[in-house]
Amino acid sequence: MPDGVVKQEFLGGKSNSDVVERLMKYFPDEFALPDETESSHSADDGPGTLWLSDEYVLRLMAGIERQLARLAPLRERVAEIEAITLDAKIKAAALPSRRAMDKQIRYETAIDRKQDRAYARLERLQKRRRKKGGEDAASVGGT
Repeated sequence: MPDGVVKQEFLGGKSNSDVVERLMKYFPDEFALPDETESSHSADDGPGTLWLSDEYVLRLMAGIERQLARLAPLRERVAEIEAITLDAKIKAAALPSRRAMDKQIRYETAIDRKQDRAYARLERLQKRRRKKGGEDAASVGGT
């Protein structure tokens, strides 16, 4: 229930008994009903409407303010934790599965081996050309 809704209900001196019962259930010491509270059954009021004294309404308002002040930091902390949890879930979803990672590692290993063989072959060919080039130059220069 939004913060201001309960307070607005009490400002007129009457309230739905469900709201009062809920407050008494969760905060029995703070929101106990006084003995002079009357239940209304007039045609204008719905069933379960309570008429509350001004003094009790003021006590309720002060109690609601205390509870809101107590709960505000908790609400902020919960919002932070939910943001962190959501961020962690998003990051976790971006990671590939273990099976996909194993496959990727195998592919990379195979590519690395192929590349090493290609470099070794290139070096052999270059060495052979240099050797052959030296022989050609010696044969050309010697004639």
